[in-house]
Amino acid sequence: RKRPSETSTDSWGAERAKTRVFIQNLDYHVTEDDVRTFFKDCGNVRNIRWSEKNGEFFCKGVVEFESHDAALKAVGKSGEMLR
Repeated sequence: RKRPSETSTDSWGAERAKTRVFIQNLDYHVTEDDVRTFFKDCGNVRNIRWSEKNGEFFCKGVVEFESHDAALKAVGKSGEMLR
């Protein structure tokens, strides 16, 4: 039987956080395909979540990669224009 700390969603969440990158100042018309194309040389994108409220896009989001290394490569693109 596993100890509670080994099955904790907090530790699992911390591991997944290492694969997520926050993106902001996006063009209002950016698409998921635009984001995937921009980061294709970094690694596989697992998921993209847009920041919105009541259906209004806030021009930012979170990109989740399949690995920590891919996320680190994506951070290295900081300052580059996505679109």
